[in-house]
Amino acid sequence: MKTQTIKPLDPQEAFSKVWKHFVVQKGEPSVHDGLCMYRYNYGSTSETRCAIGVLIPDDIYNKSWENGTIYSLVNDTQRWGDAMSVLLSKEKISFWSDLQWCHDMGSNARLRKDFTGRIKTKLISFAEKYDLEVPKL
Repeated sequence: MKTQTIKPLDPQEAFSKVWKHFVVQKGEPSVHDGLCMYRYNYGSTSETRCAIGVLIPDDIYNKSWENGTIYSLVNDTQRWGDAMSVLLSKEKISFWSDLQWCHDMGSNARLRKDFTGRIKTKLISFAEKYDLEVPKL
């Protein structure tokens, strides 16, 4: 896909989409062998996504990105292409990293019983930090 057709994500819109996926729809964390994944298939009918994975359109997702950090996907266009650097602007890399952290810290295997509650709390703190509106339930 050509990157000129990819629009940079608006932070509020991105946050609202992640909130809906994890808090409203109660999406499961995306973890495989103890590692957080952008996307992971547990079979043909069950795909999970992390906070960043929720934001990646299907038509630009590349499975090889699972081996890259958010920093490398946005900054190393030689290796990964420039789709993610357009979608998640470099200027907001701390925002995207912190959003990903909400998922990664909430999906700790020892604490997965109440993932929805934990990620909700983390997302509320994230919204306060970045002056975002928390969607109403």
